[in-house]
Amino acid sequence: MPYIQRNDVTIHYESIGHGSPIVFLHALSLNRYAWVHQLFAFARTHRVLVIDHRGHGLSDKPAAGYAIGEMAADLLAVLDHAGINTAILVGCSVGSMIAVQAALDAPERVVAMMLVSCATNLSPHVPRVVVEAYEQRFDAAFNYMIQGSTSEATKRLRPEVSAFLSDAYRASDSFSRDVFVSCMRDLNGVFNWNVATRLKEIRQAVLVVAGQEDQTMPFEAMRMLATSIPGAEFKMVPAVGHYYPLERPCDFNDDLRAFLGRL
Repeated sequence: MPYIQRNDVTIHYESIGHGSPIVFLHALSLNRYAWVHQLFAFARTHRVLVIDHRGHGLSDKPAAGYAIGEMAADLLAVLDHAGINTAILVGCSVGSMIAVQAALDAPERVVAMMLVSCATNLSPHVPRVVVEAYEQRFDAAFNYMIQGSTSEATKRLRPEVSAFLSDAYRASDSFSRDVFVSCMRDLNGVFNWNVATRLKEIRQAVLVVAGQEDQTMPFEAMRMLATSIPGAEFKMVPAVGHYYPLERPCDFNDDLRAFLGRL
């Protein structure tokens, strides 16, 4: 299990397979296991990397330093350590934000991106009462968020997805309330990250995917991200919430394979 250290923060990642590299970047509160349905499916034809972002999984959990730019720098350090010059980036939620930031900071390292449930400049869409609820009644607020993050079909047919999401954040040595609050308060963290004026700089092939029943990421913000990136494709998936790779993994994998085939 490889580790790298950047600015006194240790980051854990795993690598499996051979071929053109794909890096999977998980959502907030999860870890590398979020990509269990993709890891082996794509390692048959690609070198696949999965990373525990800082504050998650087996990576360090500093008290501060959760800017999206810091996480993107962690990603680039992992690529250096793994001996990878260029890679395809596949992200979900905050993982997609990290991918976009990496493409802006080091465009020569990024071949293409599939961005799931991604938007920038979220703070206008997050009322102060929501922030206060997370700070004052974290467990209740997080449980409410999990219920709104998956589609009705997922809740009915695949209850194990909600159970997985709940268990992941309840494992305090993998993710904690303190990490979430630090991410939320960071001036360039998940809720405050704003690269809207820079999206036009992206020249890679990009597929932006939004779940029709995603209640945690504003649909128009996701669409705006797609329309602001030159040449980006946009796909809205019915009967899916915030976690397309977990909710309908076979369909997600088909979409990723089709995207890779178009590169």
